[in-house]
Amino acid sequence: MALFDKRFKDYRFAEVTNEKGKRTVILDYVGNYFYFQNRERALRAKPLLIAYAVVMLVCWFAALAIKISALTVPYIVIPYVASAFGILMVGKAAYVLIAKKEPFIRTDADSLGFKLMVGAGACFILVGISFVGTVVGMIIKIETWWGTLVPDIYNVIFLGLCLMYMASAFLSFRLRKAVDLVEKFRESEAESEPSEEEKALEKKKEEARLADRKQADEIRQKNLEEEKKLKGELLEKNTAKDAAFTEIKEDK
Repeated sequence: MALFDKRFKDYRFAEVTNEKGKRTVILDYVGNYFYFQNRERALRAKPLLIAYAVVMLVCWFAALAIKISALTVPYIVIPYVASAFGILMVGKAAYVLIAKKEPFIRTDADSLGFKLMVGAGACFILVGISFVGTVVGMIIKIETWWGTLVPDIYNVIFLGLCLMYMASAFLSFRLRKAVDLVEKFRESEAESEPSEEEKALEKKKEEARLADRKQADEIRQKNLEEEKKLKGELLEKNTAKDAAFTEIKEDK
């Protein structure tokens, strides 16, 4: 829960004025930023992590595209298919390295740290279960939908794909140390000196607030004048009616 609390506190709603003078509300990141602990090592790890993620994805699809009898066994196919969630986590880490630059926000830092570790570890464990289940099934010659599980060419290919998959997951798990990040805390607003852009933006916001206040005062004053005018006209009409009524009464 603490992680989610930090994520929520990293954002706040801010009101900005665009070039056309229109004010809009945006979600502004105000949390801490993260930097590589060893930038050179992280840059060297970048192509490796991308390659490992691609190998894992290719192995996953290749095994499901071939008619492999081992994948008709529930305790073999279920963990293998479930490992796709781990590939997504490793792929997200690779995407962050490709598309994002330092400094990283907290969500990107999570992808390069905790999620990379969990994703790679889950892939290694789940595919390992499928690998061991296949080997044991061949030894005891269990029955599948397509006959007895034997070490035919397709099942041997599946075991090879599992080994490649597990090796890539293990190496990806080890790379998490290469992309370690360091959190740098932001200075408090009271201690930090606002930049020129922030000062200009604050000045524009203040001018917009004053303009809105002036316009509101003008509208309010105009409404008061119109109300006063209407009251005067109504009073004159009532006075004229009273005078006419009094005159008619006196004539009678």
